[in-house]
Amino acid sequence: MATFFTSDIHFGHSNLKAFCPETRCGFQTVDKLDQHIIRLWNVKVQTTDTIYVLGDLALSDPKYLDQCLKSLKGRKILVKGNHDKQHLSAYLKHFANVYDTYHEIRIDGQLIVLCHFPIWEWNQIHRGSWHLHGHVHGKPTGVPGKILDVGMDNNTLEVFSLEQVKEFMSTRPVRGATSENIMSRIVHMYDLGHPYTLKEHEVADRVYPGWNNLIRVMLSQLFDAGWEGHLRQIKEKFGTLCVYLARHTDELSPDLSEIIYQAEAESSKTCRECGAPGKLRGGSWLKVLCDTHAGK
Repeated sequence: MATFFTSDIHFGHSNLKAFCPETRCGFQTVDKLDQHIIRLWNVKVQTTDTIYVLGDLALSDPKYLDQCLKSLKGRKILVKGNHDKQHLSAYLKHFANVYDTYHEIRIDGQLIVLCHFPIWEWNQIHRGSWHLHGHVHGKPTGVPGKILDVGMDNNTLEVFSLEQVKEFMSTRPVRGATSENIMSRIVHMYDLGHPYTLKEHEVADRVYPGWNNLIRVMLSQLFDAGWEGHLRQIKEKFGTLCVYLARHTDELSPDLSEIIYQAEAESSKTCRECGAPGKLRGGSWLKVLCDTHAGK
């Protein structure tokens, strides 16, 4: 019995070839593409094998999805992605287990963190745990450490075997828990190529890993809008991201203020722990969490 991993199948999603032309454009119809994916899957995966699917199964009608899933070999386990919200009854019967967004497993003692979305810091990162994700369709995330995109578009539409994952992870260093400030690691991580200044004591609170991607987008937009890289403070306040570039907000141009406003608004619906869709929760102590992390 072997173990496999995959993500981002997108059965019935005809528009995806515009986003992934390298892997999905060589097919006349989406049905032929899907049949090709099914053939590749069944060459590797046998009936007694286990395969973890890290989200984004399909954008299709329930009957078509049911037919596709019925054709796939193996004991299938789903960790849901952002597109797995409709037609639940069409695929639940095809999976041994279904988890919301985040799940942890151990194989031969190796801790593996499974999430549809890439995470900056995951459980036991400093002890060599692995993080497998999807969502980005083979695009680089810049996240260092033992992390791998197991999406189909990162493996010529084939599933990843456990042996492939082991071989890849053997080339990746164990990354210690982050100790430097949030701006240092974000600017370095995405090689934004801009000067910046930030004094360590100006970071008032912890900024949670689930917000790293939206901070990265905000920084890029700020630099493009003429920001010189001076940051006064970045923190969590009343449960959401809070950013100050200057001592007073009226010192900022309207363009910079709007970029910050959009990032702060986005944090109010983004899980601070993993980056999945979330909502503001709690009474006296507010937190933005997804359903999975709210239950912990």
